[in-house]
Amino acid sequence: MLGAPLGSYVVFLDFVDSNGQRRPEAQTNVLWSLERDDVLALIREASKFSGVRGERSEPLKLLRFYLTDIQSYLVDTKFGFKPDETAALKLLEELRVAAILKGLAKNGTSILFISESAPGKWTIAPEWMRPMEPVKVAEIVKAFATARKHAGVLTKLEIAPSAQTTIGSVRALARSLAPTGELDSTRMLIGDPPLRVRLTADPGANVLVAFGAGGKVDYAIKPRDTGNMIARFSTQDAAAFPTTAHASGTAVEFRDAVLKTYKGPEVVAQILVNDDDQLKSINAAALDGFGDVAISIDSK
Repeated sequence: MLGAPLGSYVVFLDFVDSNGQRRPEAQTNVLWSLERDDVLALIREASKFSGVRGERSEPLKLLRFYLTDIQSYLVDTKFGFKPDETAALKLLEELRVAAILKGLAKNGTSILFISESAPGKWTIAPEWMRPMEPVKVAEIVKAFATARKHAGVLTKLEIAPSAQTTIGSVRALARSLAPTGELDSTRMLIGDPPLRVRLTADPGANVLVAFGAGGKVDYAIKPRDTGNMIARFSTQDAAAFPTTAHASGTAVEFRDAVLKTYKGPEVVAQILVNDDDQLKSINAAALDGFGDVAISIDSK
């Protein structure tokens, strides 16, 4: 009955007699359920074959399919495993996180929001709401990256800092996330309506943007085209590059000037910021309509 919702069923069975005729039997009541001891036994059995893919492990397949149904057992800290059952305890933790991810999923995707609760301290909504150092956030992110194979959903991170959050604080978080392999799918939300900004060690930009006081764009520099290719760079020292376009004015005036040079989807803009700058210094309106916007995590 794998795939059927847990619950009570009425089953009718037909048997073939000695003459080859089908003979209906009386109905049989069946309770399709996974009790605490069943889940315990399935985890023990599945943990013995850690190298077997989930679709080939019947106990693991059953656990994955009914993750949300057995979640109340998975979160029980006194579930019944002994301290030396390390493989079973590891699988239990993976399934616990996977159940959370599966419960959050909408249209096959679950999103975790990372927000700054105090300078340099972050929380992950909705489950991990205690203030944490970036390294602890990275530990949790690594845990869900491992667990999502059980949940069968896409998972995304979105950093939602406050306007007072500094670029240095965001970069410290991004550097902690980088080793988890999740940074490339992580976006930071700035402005209202929110603009999703990529945090990366290699922006691969063709436009540089720096914001000044009063909403002015101090400078915007595009490297000289070489044939049909746009030169790639990842430096904060904009003066080192020859320019073919320069704009100085309001944020929206700059955006309009850039969009006259490029088609919107072609624009990859790198925002030039210092670690002590606050996010409120970035005018999201200047970047609306661009194909991608990035902040370098390695630049100062």
